[in-house]
Amino acid sequence: MSASQQPGLKPDGMIKAINRFDPVRARSFEEAERHYLEIHHAFARAMHRASDAVLQYVPNRALAQYDVNGGFDQDPEAWRYVFHLRREDLPDAQSFIPEGDRQAIWADHTNCLRNIRALEVAPEVLADKCTGQMVFVKYVFEYHFTADVPAATAEAAYQEEHLPRLRALLGEAFGFRKCITNKALRQAVTAPLAEEGQILTGDYIDPESVYRIEEYWFDNAAWGADFFGDPRVRDLLRAPERGRMEGYLVEEKCGVDKF
Repeated sequence: MSASQQPGLKPDGMIKAINRFDPVRARSFEEAERHYLEIHHAFARAMHRASDAVLQYVPNRALAQYDVNGGFDQDPEAWRYVFHLRREDLPDAQSFIPEGDRQAIWADHTNCLRNIRALEVAPEVLADKCTGQMVFVKYVFEYHFTADVPAATAEAAYQEEHLPRLRALLGEAFGFRKCITNKALRQAVTAPLAEEGQILTGDYIDPESVYRIEEYWFDNAAWGADFFGDPRVRDLLRAPERGRMEGYLVEEKCGVDKF
């Protein structure tokens, strides 16, 4: 993988966005998954290829969730994420979608997805050991502030305690390649169509609960399991002073990459 293609780069003039959404209730999970893969993703991929607003469009599917033992043997609560790099001079949260395509893509959401949580984030590369690999295994970890741990408290603990210890542990990790921490800046406001959260209104609010999203890449799932199963890592990721954590093994597929 060349330097220009490494995951997580954010060139000047672009902003990184991370969307998470759930399958619709009106269809079975299998029907929603098939529609998303075979129809919705194909439409979005072609749309972003033709538009100058989006530089990268990278869907991720959650395969398994981080469990209390430090493994990934739990069925995932999350379904899908989409990672975007798009122009930062766009006027609002829906402008990365061409105006002529918006009604079509909103309507197609009713066939597969709901409950969009769309965050604009500031990424920081914590460590990068990529040396030419073309295939990785990826993990995504979310950190949520809570009623007991407000956003400012959680973020301070994350910066002052979590990041230094994480960098040290990554320095020891065999088969580790890259880690990015994404600080949530603002969240797009959504509205219902057939179900909740199927339309982006164009407005923004402060993040409702997520304050950080981490991305990890390893050579393979065995080395990832070694790292996340380490009791020191497990205790670090689950520290209660940093709020609530969710972690996932994901399948990443590139839709559009214009680097």
